[in-house]
Amino acid sequence: EIDRLLDHHTEREIAMIFNQNGWRSGTGKLFHRGIIVRLRRAYHLKDRFTRLRALGMLTEQEIAALTGIAAASVKAWRYRGLLSAHRYNDRGDCLFEAPADDLPRKNARKRSYLQKQQTIHDCNRGGAV
Repeated sequence: EIDRLLDHHTEREIAMIFNQNGWRSGTGKLFHRGIIVRLRRAYHLKDRFTRLRALGMLTEQEIAALTGIAAASVKAWRYRGLLSAHRYNDRGDCLFEAPADDLPRKNARKRSYLQKQQTIHDCNRGGAV
């Protein structure tokens, strides 16, 4: 069951699922993350990070290099819904799906702002637009 759940959940989430289902450890105790980690290692199950990487998920740094933006912008784009991410641990660290082709370009908003400024400047000088 842990092997199946690791495809979509972190170790802490799996422990919560087991406890909600009323399952108990071999000693009759509630599950916690540590028990799930020990069981995963004992049965040589791949961790969530390895599973997501095998599906082609990319790190924050890889996305930044691929798109030409800063790592901080990768997080901002994730929060804005421009990038899809999947948590691989209980700290909230994520791996990202390959970005879509229609992502904004770096400094796209700044360029459009500067272009408008140039157009206004040309109009004030009497130049052609």
